[in-house]
Amino acid sequence: MFVSTLFVEISRSERSKPRRADFGDFRPPPILLQTAISELKISAQTPPATATSFSCCPSEMTLPVELYRTIASGLRESSADALTWKTRKEWMEENGALLSLMSVSRAWMREALPILHSEIFVEAFSPDDDAHREEDPNPRLELYANQLSNVLMAMKKPGSRFVINLKALSIDLHPKNGTQYRVEAVPPDFFARIHQILSLTSHLQYLRLSVNAQMIPLSAIFIHLSSLRFPHLRVLRLGLLTASNEPTIDAAKFLGKHPELKDVSLWFYDFSGESYPWRQLRSEDPLPNLERMHATFEELRMLASSKHLTVLQYDRQILEVPEPELDGRNILDWEFSQFSGPFIHVTHLSISNEYIVLDGVGLRALVRQFPALEVLDGAECTKEFISFMETNTEDLSSCLPKLHTLTMYEVLDHIDADYPLDINTPFPPDNPERDIALCSLPQLFPALLCVVLRGEDNWLPRCNALHVVRAWAFEPEGIVGPYIRTFRGTRSKYIDYLA
Repeated sequence: MFVSTLFVEISRSERSKPRRADFGDFRPPPILLQTAISELKISAQTPPATATSFSCCPSEMTLPVELYRTIASGLRESSADALTWKTRKEWMEENGALLSLMSVSRAWMREALPILHSEIFVEAFSPDDDAHREEDPNPRLELYANQLSNVLMAMKKPGSRFVINLKALSIDLHPKNGTQYRVEAVPPDFFARIHQILSLTSHLQYLRLSVNAQMIPLSAIFIHLSSLRFPHLRVLRLGLLTASNEPTIDAAKFLGKHPELKDVSLWFYDFSGESYPWRQLRSEDPLPNLERMHATFEELRMLASSKHLTVLQYDRQILEVPEPELDGRNILDWEFSQFSGPFIHVTHLSISNEYIVLDGVGLRALVRQFPALEVLDGAECTKEFISFMETNTEDLSSCLPKLHTLTMYEVLDHIDADYPLDINTPFPPDNPERDIALCSLPQLFPALLCVVLRGEDNWLPRCNALHVVRAWAFEPEGIVGPYIRTFRGTRSKYIDYLA
């Protein structure tokens, strides 16, 4: 039974989106609802009738209100994970399906309209947006501005329920340049509309801001944002490219006003080289109810406690620490000592960029910091790991008694230099010695059910290279595998950041 789950895990490597830990508890609706939703999505490809043109025949079937609502809700992917990776194009497709549904009858309109109004996506200058290649400075920006104006008009109407229904707001602005043809990439009135929408939104539950603040004048938005409070906000995604600490300071103030947050992703890159001192916020305990977090070393240092934290995505970087500060400790021990304490309730840990080597030193540090791990994604398969598994590991047996799923990576930078870089050469290569070490892991982790081995490289010449994913299942009858799946693509440790 576990084999099918294993293949689902392997198939994730073929997704075009950056890798992420998928810990959402997704439960699909019954098959009849799935069929109905699929048909409605297909029908959305044709222009819908106007919202006031209903096909109300005398014999129209009346369904329970709950069924109307369930089907309409199924057209909108609204989980925190889905919202994180949803594009404006996908959001528009959902809107089309909902509009088609609303044209059927007044009953459908009544239940679908709040769902239509529940999300706003502003996405300009994305990789799929050709605006930066056109002669006109911003051929699509006027369209975005008009759409925001329509939203504002709807929110400002007396008795409008749009304000109550709006639950998710996503803003993604990544222009390559601050100006085009001597014209500002994003005119001020565009931000004025966003400013007003934020002011009017009282029931927001999900907020995503992913912005190149180096190229656009975003300071006014963040100053305003830091003054707002959304009592229902539970999920926050902040990704900023900036040239100063000012937006980061305002973001920190915003966090301090929202102790109810349960799911937070933070990704900041400051071109000025400054680093915001997140640790100074620890005394204020800014996120006491946090359950899921995606952050770097600096942001994790602000956590005063982790009694509710169960899912952590750690964007780990190379740290340069003066020798006197290490005081004889290895870098990993020092790194974990900078946190408020062990994350004793974290069951799912995903590490990106700089993986942890599961040798004696790395494993002991991991056990001390994350003793309750059940799922680990982000251990590196190196020569040191293989050598460690060949030694006597009895003193570490059962060190993580609940760990059942492990994903490891072989990084192209760290293997022999004479390894061929031809894109048609599968990576990682065959290695019987490595496979034996991987199959010996139940000696350390008695609850282990599966191990997945992936490859990762950041060599530009290997774009569209052939990658291999291997997996082993540990069943009562013995070891099953390896299961092998190949795909073409580029896996780079430098692109796995907050989208």
